[in-house]
Amino acid sequence: QNGGQLAGFRNQLLNPYHSVNQRGQGVITVGGAVQAYYTGSDRWVVMPTVSNTSVTTRVYPGSVPVNLNTPSRAALYASADGSSGGTFNMGQFIELPEGSLGAFQPGTEWTLTFFIQAFTSFDIDANLILSGGSSLSSTAALATTNGPITLAGTGYQKCVLNFTIPNDGSWAPSAQAPCLLVRLNIANGSAAREVWLGSAQLEPGPVATPFE
Repeated sequence: QNGGQLAGFRNQLLNPYHSVNQRGQGVITVGGAVQAYYTGSDRWVVMPTVSNTSVTTRVYPGSVPVNLNTPSRAALYASADGSSGGTFNMGQFIELPEGSLGAFQPGTEWTLTFFIQAFTSFDIDANLILSGGSSLSSTAALATTNGPITLAGTGYQKCVLNFTIPNDGSWAPSAQAPCLLVRLNIANGSAAREVWLGSAQLEPGPVATPFE
């Protein structure tokens, strides 16, 4: 379960509330290609899923409404536009101990909770991916057990996605996969997408607990 001695150490994400933005960038707009990624707030990345995509990111300190009672009101804004539809993923790389899976062992359950805002309705899902880091190569990708979630497109929405890491030998440490990529997948479509990602938490166990 999620409680007990895990309390205070549950969240595996770094900078989960986008409170650190050391680069001090306001708006970044770049021409993107598939398999490239671009920085948002510290530790977070935005990844175009089609070529010829322009990506814009920005941190908004007071975006999340007070009544949602999140630890921080900051949000990472990301939008994409381009001739192929302007779709993208966003997420974070978690470094793993050399030759090890760390806490992400076969047979364990994980819960990803986040607040996200959009003003058009589309599906959002997530993957846990054993990744080669900047090369985005992967040796194993894990889908959610309860996704995708359809965003209403009317403002901030709390999403909870669950993962169960298989115990069949397919999830194994590798020199080619020194990182775990926690990736949010923004559904493909012909219209440009823009989202505001607020507080996020990835924790062991099958139940979403209060943000740390």
